[in-house]
Amino acid sequence: MRFVLSCFSILAATTSLWACTSGTPEAEAPSAVTSPAAATAEVPAEPVSIPDSWQEGMTSQQQIAFMKERVIPAMTPVFQAYDKAEYAEFGCATCHGPEYKTPTEYLPALTMKNGQLVAFEEDPEVAKWMAEKVVPAMAQALGTTPYNPETQQGFGCGGCHAIEQE
Repeated sequence: MRFVLSCFSILAATTSLWACTSGTPEAEAPSAVTSPAAATAEVPAEPVSIPDSWQEGMTSQQQIAFMKERVIPAMTPVFQAYDKAEYAEFGCATCHGPEYKTPTEYLPALTMKNGQLVAFEEDPEVAKWMAEKVVPAMAQALGTTPYNPETQQGFGCGGCHAIEQE
């Protein structure tokens, strides 16, 4: 099964997804947080407008709210159905790590060889689950479509994983 990189701009959008478990919508990328207190500031009293789909240009408040209200609830059952014990505490750190990096910085990189991801040979069970369950669910949570190799559009493996060419 051929599973190709996503050309969708979600890779760039994932840069600030790390913040979904911080206590504040004002949180910035870890390198921009000047103190632990800054990462746990109070949530502003004004409600945040959350778009129906992930969009470039959203404020960090919108990104955090989107992840908390759309992505975490959609992805928790997908991961827990695969391994309830391993993903019992599914949340932002699952994809962003304890330091809340971007998924492409935290999750394992995938290798592309001869136009195909080697994960389908190295770990076919996980690769199949990711391709058939995780990618479609994440695409839906983001308000887009799964990657289509014919159009080279949509959300795919490259939305969360760095892809290395071999």
